[in-house]
Amino acid sequence: MKSLSRLSKLIRVILIVCIFASCGIFEAWAATATTTLVVSATIVDTCTVTATPLTFGTYSASSASPNDATATVTVLYTVGTGFTVAFDAGTATGATLAQRRLQNAVLSSDRLNYNIYRNTARSEIWGDGAKSTYTVIGTGTGVLTAVTLTAYGRIPTGQDVGLGAYADSITVTLTY
Repeated sequence: MKSLSRLSKLIRVILIVCIFASCGIFEAWAATATTTLVVSATIVDTCTVTATPLTFGTYSASSASPNDATATVTVLYTVGTGFTVAFDAGTATGATLAQRRLQNAVLSSDRLNYNIYRNTARSEIWGDGAKSTYTVIGTGTGVLTAVTLTAYGRIPTGQDVGLGAYADSITVTLTY
């Protein structure tokens, strides 16, 4: 009998719990808590600079016209951020910003004068801003949208030099 009485009490407790649960009384015992998730991001300056070759092709000292060519400098840079592009004098012996030189690959004492300009009139030497040279200033349009700059090269007429291939190497510096 005692076990039946205990079983009966247990069934009543279970029934009472079920009734309260179905009425939502236990929901009042539930609690919630909230917090704030802080979200942030930082954009860093991202940039690249590339340049196509400045190729003059064949030069003839007897030509009445200078030998002109162009190259493209491409800047990919963070939106709205300013930058400056400068060129050095090159690697040929005796080269300066005012007078760059292509050097003969075989006979290094042979040099062909030339220069690089930032304008189509070829009157503003593209250099580092020193000694009457200019730099090019721009604003980034994004790392997915290129800023394209044109370098205008010119070999003046009347330079009597030896046969062969002539070359130079210019360092392009992007400052931001």
